[in-house]
Amino acid sequence: MAKHINLQATGFFFAAVVSSAASLGADDLNAIPGVSIELATGGPLSTPKQMTCRNPRRSYVVTFDETARSFRMETAASKTFYQVDVIERGEVGLVVRGKTVNAGPDFAAYLDGKKRIDFFDGGQIVQTDPCE
Repeated sequence: MAKHINLQATGFFFAAVVSSAASLGADDLNAIPGVSIELATGGPLSTPKQMTCRNPRRSYVVTFDETARSFRMETAASKTFYQVDVIERGEVGLVVRGKTVNAGPDFAAYLDGKKRIDFFDGGQIVQTDPCE
């Protein structure tokens, strides 16, 4: 029996929907150019990541949702969403890069390993907030 696969775009990745009763294995998806399996590696289908950070003024919580491509900074008084430009996975783990609000600095949030957020102005680090 042939296996029919319908690829549905959801954000920036594709979900496979099998329209037959036959099972679908990783080899079936890997045979399609441009499709990769990321379920076991914590890819785009993973749950949002959260960490608590601190700067000289206060502590705050950041939440990154890769599926929604949202990065939220939350203090006791406010919630702010930063623009996500780049999502990287490499030797240092998951890194989210983007822009803060109101023409503020760029940021790089390191969500694995040595957790922190670096803030950049003109390409130079101007502040590093440690996180846990």
